[in-house]
Amino acid sequence: MSSFLPSESPSSNLSPASGGVSALGYQNSPASTGNTPSNSISAPVLVPKTGFTLFEPTTHAQRNPLLPTQNIRPHPKRTLDPVQARTMNEAKAEKQRLAMLARDDVLKLATEFKQNVASLAEKHAVSVEYLKGLMSMASKFKRKRAPGRMQALVHLKAKEVNASLPVGGKLKAPALRKLVDEDEALLMISNDKIEQAKREVEEKRLLSIRGIRPTNLSAGKDYSAFSRLIKKEFDALHVRTGTVGFGFLCPGTSDDKGFPAWFVAGNKTADFVRHHLNTTMWDLLLELELWTAKKEKPATVMQIQSQCSVMIASSLRFILKDKSASMNYANYHSCIVDKHHVQLIGLPDSQLFIDANGPIKPFDIKDRKTLDALHAALESGACRWSKMSSEEVKEHGECLQMQVPKVRAVRSDKGKKRGRCTDANNTTTMKVKPHPRSACVIQRNRRLVLPRVCLQNISKEAVKTLTKAMEATVRGTLANWCFWR
Repeated sequence: MSSFLPSESPSSNLSPASGGVSALGYQNSPASTGNTPSNSISAPVLVPKTGFTLFEPTTHAQRNPLLPTQNIRPHPKRTLDPVQARTMNEAKAEKQRLAMLARDDVLKLATEFKQNVASLAEKHAVSVEYLKGLMSMASKFKRKRAPGRMQALVHLKAKEVNASLPVGGKLKAPALRKLVDEDEALLMISNDKIEQAKREVEEKRLLSIRGIRPTNLSAGKDYSAFSRLIKKEFDALHVRTGTVGFGFLCPGTSDDKGFPAWFVAGNKTADFVRHHLNTTMWDLLLELELWTAKKEKPATVMQIQSQCSVMIASSLRFILKDKSASMNYANYHSCIVDKHHVQLIGLPDSQLFIDANGPIKPFDIKDRKTLDALHAALESGACRWSKMSSEEVKEHGECLQMQVPKVRAVRSDKGKKRGRCTDANNTTTMKVKPHPRSACVIQRNRRLVLPRVCLQNISKEAVKTLTKAMEATVRGTLANWCFWR
């Protein structure tokens, strides 16, 4: 190797584990290269004349040889005599026995705690969850008031009375409240129907908040009214608290009837946009409008399938309040509906969902129209998970008894011993797949592949032998002398 490095000997440059001065004049200390074979295999040695590395660096320390590196502390395997091994096993068994006693005491204490909480709840006529909330740091704050019994009764009376009345002649809440007080049969309604009516009231509230406007004209009126409300509240917030800021609003498409608008709070907010962003409020608003009106590339079928699957699974975990819950499409009625008492409502009116009597795995839907309808329903909230009433659970259980659940496929290697097969001589008979990493030598017109070796098992002597073999094989200018894949 004198043709490569005339000023250095081959042993001082080709052996990664050796110390001394490298080709660039840097000191290769044992602390930077390491003393173990695994750390000295692929340490890079730079050769400035040819512009390649002997080994490709695979660790952070090898990619930064000039930085100080910590010494590796070897941990030799401890050998125990029979007496020490017996003593250690006895100590381990005693430790496990004490751990089991502590576990039994903790379980006993937890049982007593539950009994005491239940007795206190019965004594003070409150629920167990209420007492647990008093003992914990749970927040009692609610962003909005949940529907009550009277709202549910008014909703039921409105469905009964206003169904036959024309638009403009429907009764309002005060008149409906009087009719509810006069209807004794409605006041004696069961709690299950009350809970169902409360869920309908919540759905109606959600529709009024997040429901899509049917026409561009109604969407434009909503946009104009809400933009004025934002401007009014933003100015009032600045007056009350001194908050400063700016904002922009523009229609989502060119077909919308709304006009772009911007608003600021504070006397110097517009100067901030002009001095630091080098633009004006109107120019920035026009750029936002052009950016929103630009047509985006439509999503592919695979992307829509993935988004639908994620939305279904994430909403299921949210309604169950269980991060480990997973969707089961094959046994949807038995593993999801019957077990958790929730169901996916609002599926598109497609023959696929009608035949399946429930949701279908999005990746099994190939029709683009069906996928788009399912994606739109999931995004808008029309297709969502809903809790079932006791009557619905009972009815579903009766229908489920007549259905046969889908049995999971049996493993192909059931009943066979898995793992490496050995014969009577304790010799492995299974064909072992070679390690993906191999040592290769690349020349201009041919490629010499050395036997595949595992980086974790190679030794220092093997590296030296490999280096000598490459010295004897390759004599000349190489495109890339040796690399590890």
